[in-house]
Amino acid sequence: MIEILRNLFSPLTLAFLAGIAAAQFRSQPLLSAESVSRIGNVLLLAIAFDGGRGLSTTALSAVFAPLLLTFTLVLLLPVSSWLAATRIPGLSLEDCAALAALYGSVSSAVFFAAYVRTHEAGIPPDGFVTALVGVLELGLLVAVVLGRFALRRRSDSLHRRSQQLPRGLSGSAALLFAGLILGWFVGQHKFGQTEEVVRVLVFLVLLLFMADMGMVAAGGRERMREVGLALIVYSLAVPVMNGVIVVLLAIPAGLRPGSVLVLAAAGASASFINGPALVRTYFPTARPAVYLTAALGITFPFLLVLGLPLLQWLVVALAKN
Repeated sequence: MIEILRNLFSPLTLAFLAGIAAAQFRSQPLLSAESVSRIGNVLLLAIAFDGGRGLSTTALSAVFAPLLLTFTLVLLLPVSSWLAATRIPGLSLEDCAALAALYGSVSSAVFFAAYVRTHEAGIPPDGFVTALVGVLELGLLVAVVLGRFALRRRSDSLHRRSQQLPRGLSGSAALLFAGLILGWFVGQHKFGQTEEVVRVLVFLVLLLFMADMGMVAAGGRERMREVGLALIVYSLAVPVMNGVIVVLLAIPAGLRPGSVLVLAAAGASASFINGPALVRTYFPTARPAVYLTAALGITFPFLLVLGLPLLQWLVVALAKN
């Protein structure tokens, strides 16, 4: 309980809650959808650059087991999300595929929050964890293929578009790997006062991003009446299930507690920035009131306020044993 209360007063959570409060006074989101995407890309690049600098001092042999684990999660998390979605009454196959796509991928906002949280808690992650999160985004591809397969079994007459290979899956992953490579080349070179100024600016941009996410998430509450209790349970239970799966597999792989927390948070999250665009392309009849409300209206606030401190508690407790 103390850890949860402490989390409520962390700068990122306060910014998110401030956005929710502002939305109650009919304030509009601070950023356009295009601006959110661009700011998210800048933050991804900045965090990946920082991770790449840490990776420059890491032996490649230390990355093999964590990378193998991540590829396992790329297959496991979308499948678990899909199977759980098919148990919800009243959902079409397209709705289930959309949920599996979002919950099988990664939320950039949750990744940002977890990454900052590890540094605040004094348990910084390994430099290569950014690369692992980039690989984890491939779960979106697995979910799309899984959904298409289910639709093909239901009907042999698929639209031509659904037979094409998914595109645009790795935009965020590409940025993560680009920043990682740049940071690796720069290594431990010091930039003096400029480095500290850039860190402050990036953190201020992150606060703005979180405040906007709070306003958007608050707007999603208007669609809550359209979803049933089963979907609400799914939106809370699947992140916990996926996060615990990651923790139980990542600790034996030899990852630092900070890396386990970042990877678990990414695995527990649901994409609500990049994922929905792909869902609209490959599953156009899936209902946004279902998948967007679940990912942005329920799961994201839950993870930011309660999920991350609970995952941190679990990681620290298991790491001691």
